[in-house]
Amino acid sequence: ARTLADFPYLVEFMFDPNFTFEDEALQKWLRPAPEHVRPAFYREMALIEETPEHALTAEKYEAIVRTVAEELGVGAGKVIHPTRVALSGRTKGPSLFHLMEVLGKAGVLYRLNRALDITRGGDDSPEA
Repeated sequence: ARTLADFPYLVEFMFDPNFTFEDEALQKWLRPAPEHVRPAFYREMALIEETPEHALTAEKYEAIVRTVAEELGVGAGKVIHPTRVALSGRTKGPSLFHLMEVLGKAGVLYRLNRALDITRGGDDSPEA
């Protein structure tokens, strides 16, 4: 942020689960999604759903994301970056794993589902 006027846009995704995606982020990771992205989101969701809420720390979220990357045989960044876009609509931002912890289980699952809808051609974003 360069001025206080920049803050509302920069933090929108923290407060609004139906935030606006950056066009660059959509085009790079969700439209069309690279072939590993949808399986990664589904697997992340399954692992998150089976983990008790109290156990979902930043460290646990990191372990989940890295496990998914390993299972899919891709580098961690190939899962980290699209997950960041799914959760924030941005290609850059705060620590992904801390963001996941702050958003909580329901928030993360909602946003991953929303991103999956977008990868299927759903009109869940003003940029559609």
